[in-house]
Amino acid sequence: MNSNLKQLFIYCKPYKRLYSLILCLNICIGILELTVPYILIKLIHTVSGDAAAGDKGSTFSRILFYSIFYLLISCMGFISRYKNQQCKNKFGLKICQTMRSDVYETVLGKGLDKAKDKRAGDVVTTLTQNIHTVERFLQTDFHEFTYQGFRFLGAVIFIGIMNWKLLLVSLTILPLSVWLTRITMRSISEISQSLADKNAVLTSSLIESYNGIKTIKSYLLNPLLVRSFAEETRCVKVEELKLEKRLSLLIPVNIFLNAFPYAACVLYGGYLTLQHQLDIGELLAMVSLMNLIVRPISTMPDIVAHLKKCEGILARVFELIPPAGQQFIAVTDETAQQDSLISMEIKGLSFNLEGQTILKDVSLSIDRPQLIALTGKSGSGKTTLVKLICGFYQFPEGTIEIFGQDNRSIPQNMLMQNISYVSQESFIFTTSLYENIRYGQLDASREEVLHAAKIAQVDQFAVKLPNQYETMVSNQTLSGGQRQRVAIARAFLKKAKILILDEPTSALDTVTEQKIIEALESLKREKIIILISHQVSTLLAADMILYLEHGNLHPLESYKELQQKDLHSLTHEKKEEVKRNATFI
Repeated sequence: MNSNLKQLFIYCKPYKRLYSLILCLNICIGILELTVPYILIKLIHTVSGDAAAGDKGSTFSRILFYSIFYLLISCMGFISRYKNQQCKNKFGLKICQTMRSDVYETVLGKGLDKAKDKRAGDVVTTLTQNIHTVERFLQTDFHEFTYQGFRFLGAVIFIGIMNWKLLLVSLTILPLSVWLTRITMRSISEISQSLADKNAVLTSSLIESYNGIKTIKSYLLNPLLVRSFAEETRCVKVEELKLEKRLSLLIPVNIFLNAFPYAACVLYGGYLTLQHQLDIGELLAMVSLMNLIVRPISTMPDIVAHLKKCEGILARVFELIPPAGQQFIAVTDETAQQDSLISMEIKGLSFNLEGQTILKDVSLSIDRPQLIALTGKSGSGKTTLVKLICGFYQFPEGTIEIFGQDNRSIPQNMLMQNISYVSQESFIFTTSLYENIRYGQLDASREEVLHAAKIAQVDQFAVKLPNQYETMVSNQTLSGGQRQRVAIARAFLKKAKILILDEPTSALDTVTEQKIIEALESLKREKIIILISHQVSTLLAADMILYLEHGNLHPLESYKELQQKDLHSLTHEKKEEVKRNATFI
């Protein structure tokens, strides 16, 4: 069995009771359908027998009985089908809801090196189109195997009891059906997966164009991107036509598989009737039963086609979900929050990204709360280093120990409970200003949220908003400096013992920056604070300065020592400020 189908069955396992109910309803519907030919035989025998005997009263009462029995069977069939479809819809929805949650959780939990292997369009397409296709398969064709199989088996037994020769004639189409199915189903899975890939590329282009609309307009890239989008659309169309061409072959195949068995059985059944080996009631019942044989045979290509299509889709879905049973190594954090254990140690850390050496044999030991400034040229690897500490990237050489434990052995969600991280790109969620700050610690009280906002200087602009902290905000409605202050407030609110800030004051004015530095100085007695910065005021406030150069980390004793390093990454104005401040140190 295909590995992707095995993975799908693992998702079905928690809902085996619901599947068992669907299976029982399918069997019930099959039995009810097999009852109709039986009623037909009895009805014809009754009419012909009683007519010959001349007993009209008895004939009418029996016809009435069989008619009521038929109506009762039909009502039971309607109810069973209604309940069956309800259960199938519920089955597909529940499984795909779990699948979507797993994809989303896995994407958020992956290291950045793995998450960025997938463009945004891959994730969006998987969460929407791809899983929806799987959902439709689970609600329909997934159950057709058992339903049509039971109908087929019941009809074979029924016709076999009536006349075994007629059964052999009706089954002559089966080998031909299998052969036609194999011919028409070639490469459907590959084409389906390729189409999903092309759709993902198309979706990614739309997302990237929307996010980069200002750059596109600034550099007059509209014609180039329109041509690129048209080419991607053409690729999608080509794959869609390939798939439709394959699926279109099913139409003549289905027509042939429906017509041939009927023609053969009616011809042979008529011959047996003329030879008095089959009565008229059995002939009509046989024609009715042929539907139960022909339907499974003729739908076989459709079911297999949808299965192959689903296989291709599942291959994309399970690229984003780890194999079942894969688990992280759990650690306990009962004592990790104790101040006496606040520590971080980096040993022999080396890291390459896309063939380029970023860090070489970096080592660092921090055994107490303090404020550490990390500086160096642009592109020297400062941001990469802090992302490694946060567990966003996997590294092959060296170790990073947080509270005495290797951060690679700590689940991402547990690791980040102890780390607050403010990135260079201050992201704002489309919700209220208050909620944006509260996301730092969801169980925080309103007083704690407002206190964090105050020390991060958010209140300076919050009071000017229409609804103050309840105002809806987004990346587009706040300035760069305002976004930075919200991100800092979010980090201050989080009850983490390690605080990492990546150039958090680059868009702030001097007064606000100084107040943020003062707040950090008050926090350094209880947290390890790592601050990436080129700002002189920040470097002066640090207990330790780390200079990153050519992948090597150099701990510096003072700001004077930093002056001896190559500071070409600073602007001319900041160089002059360094020289002026040097005279006072």
